[in-house]
Amino acid sequence: MRKYWGIAAAVAVFYVTFGLFCVNIMGGTGNNEHTSIQLEAQGEDIVLIWNSGGWGRKPFQDDLDWVGIFDGIESELRDMGYSSVAVNYIRSENNLRGLAREIMGALIGYPSRAKKLADEVDLLTESNSDCKVILVGLCNGAMFVNAAMKHLEDNPRVYSIQVSQPFWDRASTSQRSLGLNDNGETPDVLSTGNIWSIIRENAWRLPTTEKPPGGAAMIGDRFIKAPGHKYLWDQPRVRSEITSFLDTNFGSQ
Repeated sequence: MRKYWGIAAAVAVFYVTFGLFCVNIMGGTGNNEHTSIQLEAQGEDIVLIWNSGGWGRKPFQDDLDWVGIFDGIESELRDMGYSSVAVNYIRSENNLRGLAREIMGALIGYPSRAKKLADEVDLLTESNSDCKVILVGLCNGAMFVNAAMKHLEDNPRVYSIQVSQPFWDRASTSQRSLGLNDNGETPDVLSTGNIWSIIRENAWRLPTTEKPPGGAAMIGDRFIKAPGHKYLWDQPRVRSEITSFLDTNFGSQ
């Protein structure tokens, strides 16, 4: 029994560290209210719903890498004849209670909050008969999206793109979901679980205000090296796999 408690404690400690690695603990400029998905979706063919890494509070607009990816996705959809909009889903409060709920949710698979998102998405597709939804998640956000997709298996108009899936979580193998854990240049240490690589890369350097090349994550407002944890639209696997996924599931309207 003592062995299992030790394993659980180790996972909890790792998750807190991992969450700090993924994004700034304050998570950007989000607020405590979820974006009104229904309002944003009006008149659009496809709604992209973003779930950030870390504590789930960072809007994609605060990350230039992800601004580029969303621009790329929306450009591809536009070429197929679809209108689209990207909205943020802020999943945790900006306080200690929100932090505690996020840690617990990630450890046990977000059972209640993922169901809440799934219910919102079901309502959206029920009230907009032509609307399709793509859930997009990074790191812990990918795990959250994965949990939500389990509740949405019977909704054929919902899809997901799960990027940098935590190594202890198994990404969906559904045709309606894409798992992307490698940018085609360097394996992502946060998906492979190679924590020793992160320690080795940062052992003799202090966190910096400038993002180091080759992959980085944030602790507070500083960057540390995280090899492979960098996703850009023009990287070998990022653009090709997302484009292929969109072609397979949407094609030309």
